[in-house]
Amino acid sequence: MTAITSELTRGLDATITSTISVLAAPKTARRTLRHQDSVIHACEAQTSMIRPVAPDLVRHERLRDAHGAAPGLTTEPAGLIYTPRSFPDRTPSGVAGDARTASATDGEAFLTVYAQAIADALPDDQPTAAGDSAQRASGHRTPSSAAPSAQR
Repeated sequence: MTAITSELTRGLDATITSTISVLAAPKTARRTLRHQDSVIHACEAQTSMIRPVAPDLVRHERLRDAHGAAPGLTTEPAGLIYTPRSFPDRTPSGVAGDARTASATDGEAFLTVYAQAIADALPDDQPTAAGDSAQRASGHRTPSSAAPSAQR
């Protein structure tokens, strides 16, 4: 993400910032999670966040099988050394966490916490793609601003 943001900033001669939303409030996320210690690929948190924003992307008929232990798949910093492995080798189901308990209500809670943490971290003069600071402060989200934007 950092490399892409840097290249876009230079290439477009524009100020572009980015973040990974789950790094904004990891302690809050841990308190909300039921079956894992951190947010990982297609887990209950990520699946919950998709449900209120784009529910048609969740394969409801496959939720009962949407779990898998996948050591090493995490949004936490990888540490000093990282050795990539094929995603299908790590989790044949495509799910690294446990999405079976995902809910739109939890998704709204995750999105609200992450959006507020990111809004709080932005400098006051930083423009956003999601809207002005009044919209962020009110907590009101439109479909286009429901998930924190990767580009600011």
